[in-house]
Amino acid sequence: MGRQHRGQGRHQLLQAGLAAPGAPLAAMVRHLVVDHAPGGDDNALFAIVNDQLRTAAILDYETKRSCAVRVRSTDRGGLPTERAFTIDVTELTVGHAIRVSDLPLKSGVKVLTPAEAVIVHITGVKEEATAAAAERVVQWGLPQLRDLPWRRTRDPWEVLVSEVMLQQTQVDRVIPKYHEFLDRYPSFEHLAEAPVADVKKTWYPLGYNIRPERLHSIACETVERYGGQLPNDADELLSFKGIGRYTAGAIRSFAFNEDAPILDTNVIRVLHRVFIAEGDPKGQKSQLWELSEALIPRGKGYDFNQAIMDFGAMVCTARDPYCLLCPMKSFCKTYPFDAASTRK
Repeated sequence: MGRQHRGQGRHQLLQAGLAAPGAPLAAMVRHLVVDHAPGGDDNALFAIVNDQLRTAAILDYETKRSCAVRVRSTDRGGLPTERAFTIDVTELTVGHAIRVSDLPLKSGVKVLTPAEAVIVHITGVKEEATAAAAERVVQWGLPQLRDLPWRRTRDPWEVLVSEVMLQQTQVDRVIPKYHEFLDRYPSFEHLAEAPVADVKKTWYPLGYNIRPERLHSIACETVERYGGQLPNDADELLSFKGIGRYTAGAIRSFAFNEDAPILDTNVIRVLHRVFIAEGDPKGQKSQLWELSEALIPRGKGYDFNQAIMDFGAMVCTARDPYCLLCPMKSFCKTYPFDAASTRK
């Protein structure tokens, strides 16, 4: 009883969003704060001293083999992020601190010397998701989101119409037709009652005429099955012919303000460049969907999704992206972007 123990430090702060790759942690993390919040039940056992997470009490391996700690980090830009960690106490030699700057930048275990006195083993953080990235995208987007008509509504019908129209069609072509279509068919009921031939005429010249047919079918089914109220349940939305995973996520996020992931062309490009960099994104959809969902800040699904779509359209463009304007450039895996090196 009463023995102190020293463990191993496995780097998970990078993946947790508490630091950025490609630079020493000490340079990227300005300060850390132990915060008494959910997930930090054992914060009283630790203290932050000069960017070091130190024990403030003797840890007894025989009576307590893991601790729950919540850490807050603020980067040079003043953006904070928080993560909860599980700290495993291991039965090794005596020590007093884990030196943040000495954690390895890649996966794997690094055992520090007795003089460096590591006492914890940080585990359990998703590799891809960084709260810092999500918050930076939201902060970037809030003052400069494009003023688009479908962003002025949370009506599920109007959101659905916009999402179907925007499939493989440029925004500037959609805007006038969006207004015309809603003037003629302002609700699910109005569209359901209209002949499909008339709907197609109103749709012209957007093209891809299977879209107005499917939109008409969705309207009819919504009226028949749900009394004209589009459901917000993901499985129910996916049961409609013409509503895929992206459209379902967009409806849940933009109409119902849920933290639902989306993955369109712009979002795929941003996430792949920032977090993955290697391979063909077409074959990495599962990973990208998981990443899109993990990145959403709790309660900010609408803001994050709108911001990351605009970020891909305006900054992280397909050709010649504006990398110097990127709020994530300090940890983007392809910064600075070299189009030649990405061509296959």
